[in-house]
Amino acid sequence: MTSFGAMLSGQREAIKSGEEGHELAVLESIKNHELIATVTTWGSLVIFLLWLYLFIKYMEDKRIDNLALAFLGLLSLSVIVTSYLGGTLVYIHSLGIR
Repeated sequence: MTSFGAMLSGQREAIKSGEEGHELAVLESIKNHELIATVTTWGSLVIFLLWLYLFIKYMEDKRIDNLALAFLGLLSLSVIVTSYLGGTLVYIHSLGIR
């Protein structure tokens, strides 16, 4: 739920930064951050629902749990990349700071 809230607040800040006329490199960094955040948000939802379905259908098969763990590792890496890009937007480019 918090990832959806972060996605909405990020969109609001992206609109404000476009109105303020930032340079092209900053706007491209915003788009990269937004893309990875969107993939992370929807990917986590899809992976959870798929894991839930497969877990209920094949309860005794531990390979499903191992596969879910691998995808959770990939999602964790995606969260780290997204937070790094967001941090550079705030601390280097001063976006979202009034």
